[in-house]
Amino acid sequence: MHLHKVAVTFLLLVLLVLPRTPLSAEEQGKSVAGVGSRKPDPSPFGFSCDNNTTYSLATYCPQMARAGIRWIRGFPTFNVIEPVPGRFDWSTVDVMLATAAKNDMTISGLFFYDTPWIHSKDVTLPITNLPAWSTYVSAVVGHCKNSVKYWEVWNEAPNFIGKGSPEDYAKTVVHAYDAAKAAAPAC
Repeated sequence: MHLHKVAVTFLLLVLLVLPRTPLSAEEQGKSVAGVGSRKPDPSPFGFSCDNNTTYSLATYCPQMARAGIRWIRGFPTFNVIEPVPGRFDWSTVDVMLATAAKNDMTISGLFFYDTPWIHSKDVTLPITNLPAWSTYVSAVVGHCKNSVKYWEVWNEAPNFIGKGSPEDYAKTVVHAYDAAKAAAPAC
């Protein structure tokens, strides 16, 4: 663990002292970042929020931006966005989108974790109610379509699916894909 911290610290220090190559006029006109980014993004570096730090992004995002990091992998969870069927709370999503925009960062979103009203006893994937899962994904993508272009389905699927099977995960991904494309074909 200590060696890992040393390696990460060293990498950040190297990134801070490396000279930045100015972008050509052609590169300045192209954005390789997500939909919400207004600036070109020559950096391949990003960071991933865990479930807890997603909600405190504003406290550390400015430091990450100053280090040249332009990508955020993370998103509020299903149970936070739709705590009961059909009632969406966009407050944490909107704070995350605003924080990313303020720091010229691009979000790579995640659809992950369950909500108590949709999962079965042993499987946390939403296979017991795929229509509700599809509605959730469609609503999130529709809400974020001007800010988030890239989405990931689940986080570390082998670790967070309970007794779910690869087939269950495949069903979850297919339903998410169809719902996302229906809400925003460019995502």
